[in-house]
Amino acid sequence: GLDLHAFDAVSGELPFRGASEYDAFLVTGSFSSAYDDDKWIVDLCVFLRFVRDVARRPILGLCFGHQVVAQALGGRVERNPLGLELGIAGFDLERAAWNVISESCQKSAVRFSSLFGTSNGSALLEDVRMTRCVLPYIHNDHVCVLPQGATSLGGNQHTPHQAFFIPNVA
Repeated sequence: GLDLHAFDAVSGELPFRGASEYDAFLVTGSFSSAYDDDKWIVDLCVFLRFVRDVARRPILGLCFGHQVVAQALGGRVERNPLGLELGIAGFDLERAAWNVISESCQKSAVRFSSLFGTSNGSALLEDVRMTRCVLPYIHNDHVCVLPQGATSLGGNQHTPHQAFFIPNVA
């Protein structure tokens, strides 16, 4: 089973001491901007670098999380000059996205297989291979410069980097 623990970054609750005891970290949404200089965002960025450099655990960022992970790891986030992206929108997946997913599934085939009831994680991917991802959006900001070593997994005309991957990190 999956065992989840929630931490309130806004209140300064970041598990520096026990970070290596977790398998991975998920950073979710916020009404704030990743480039704000609020203490909790600065502290979160420090924590994310700690997770990468010291605890050496994977990080998944969604929405604001995607942006703050990029900002913390050396990328740049700014207000999108095209304005708000709101509603249901799609983005095209880069070929690199499937390489990343396939490689990741090969490395963790046992966990993947147990989740989806198949003996071969990458075989399952052949059935679900897609080139476009459609999701609900609400954001004014975007990752305009990826962190060093990152590969864009896809984007659209409004937001070129909707997702990115850094091997063994994000």
